[in-house]
Amino acid sequence: MISDLQTKQVDPYQDIEAVSALLTEIPEPVEIISRQTDETFNITDLTLANGARVVLKPTTFKEEEILFSASSPGGSSLVSDEDYPEADFIDSIVSQSAVGDVSYAALQRLLADKSVSVSPFIGELEEGFHGQSGQEFIETLFQLVYLYGTQPRADDDAFATLKDQYTESLRNRELDPRSAWTDAYIEARYGDSVRRKVPSLEVISSLDLERAFAIYQERFADFSDFTFIFVGNFDLEQMVDWSQRYLGNLPSLDRAETWLDVAPDPPTGVVEVPVYRGQDEQSLTTLLFTGPSEDSLDKRLNLRMLEMILDILMREELREELGGVYAFSASASMEPDPDSLYRVSLTFGSDPARVEELVDALFGLIADVQADGPREDLLEKARAQIIRQREEQLEQNSYWMRVLEYWASEDDVDLTNFVDLDVVEGRTEAVTAAEVQAAAIDYLPLDRYILVSLYPEDFEE
Repeated sequence: MISDLQTKQVDPYQDIEAVSALLTEIPEPVEIISRQTDETFNITDLTLANGARVVLKPTTFKEEEILFSASSPGGSSLVSDEDYPEADFIDSIVSQSAVGDVSYAALQRLLADKSVSVSPFIGELEEGFHGQSGQEFIETLFQLVYLYGTQPRADDDAFATLKDQYTESLRNRELDPRSAWTDAYIEARYGDSVRRKVPSLEVISSLDLERAFAIYQERFADFSDFTFIFVGNFDLEQMVDWSQRYLGNLPSLDRAETWLDVAPDPPTGVVEVPVYRGQDEQSLTTLLFTGPSEDSLDKRLNLRMLEMILDILMREELREELGGVYAFSASASMEPDPDSLYRVSLTFGSDPARVEELVDALFGLIADVQADGPREDLLEKARAQIIRQREEQLEQNSYWMRVLEYWASEDDVDLTNFVDLDVVEGRTEAVTAAEVQAAAIDYLPLDRYILVSLYPEDFEE
């Protein structure tokens, strides 16, 4: 994917005309169709005249932090495979192009001393924006969203510079042995899907700015199904006014859209891929389990407990007992869309000569949990860690943003399950060893996994 490549920000032009404001005329506020307030969680939910939904959650966690996200269903799933590279590339182009009457260079100068940023994106299942600002620059954030939604302007110079940077990044990437490991992992999981692989030099060279901007304008032509979420230290009524003025005047077509399922299915058997590249006497190994699963709060919690326990076991066995790993991680997630899939990834770095031994030990840990369930002390550690993390998260704007994004996108989500600490503690303490054991059996099938290991190119097994 293009987003996997590293680029530098385009340098602003040196000789530019100073701009003092993004807009010369401020839009008039539109009507609010509905306004609902959740007093328990201090959430205001608006529907504007153009159909856009605005969710406002004021907090006092950080004095100078306002987080923002917006999304609409569709994304690049509604774009053909032939046009996918442009769809994947266009958010970088728009973020470094002109808006309205303001050139990119002038925009950079105008925003240089301001704590504010807005980035459009086109993901696989949705398009939208991410952003943040300090208190003084919230209106600037709204204005940027308004301009990106109504007056984005292609910048040939920015496009040429970004293509050059991506080309340079690709050439440098080929020098990194881990890139070969990443490519092997992507192919093992996703096959030859153009929507997953890192683009080639030929793909970058053939990118078309006009087509890319046409895709962006088509995806952002209708804000009637957008949901905007703001979390942070702000004045509620001022945010309502800015929402009416800037978000309410975004274009509306009342299209009925949803995403398409274009995600490659995971492999159904065992896939083991050794990769031989580079000279370093250090290996990198990932064991991935993924497949279909019913999505529910209980299953998510059981999977989270399993993740915590696997992390502890990897530390106890692979690092402390065997002394074999340099670094390790266990991660797990449940993705409800487009198909409900779970994912468990176990990764470690080690001496190449010990990879087979350590992989066998890892499978042994998994088999033990499947056969006997986790030890009680591991359950207690996992429970305590989950509760402690949730206590910390409840004081973070970023956590509230993630929860509200989920709440706004799904039907019948009870927020108490995520933000009421007593409820979280009760549900977490109720998880049993038998439930984690069942999760290990369901989510770690020993006849369906992907194993990718990086070795030095001259390694002999």
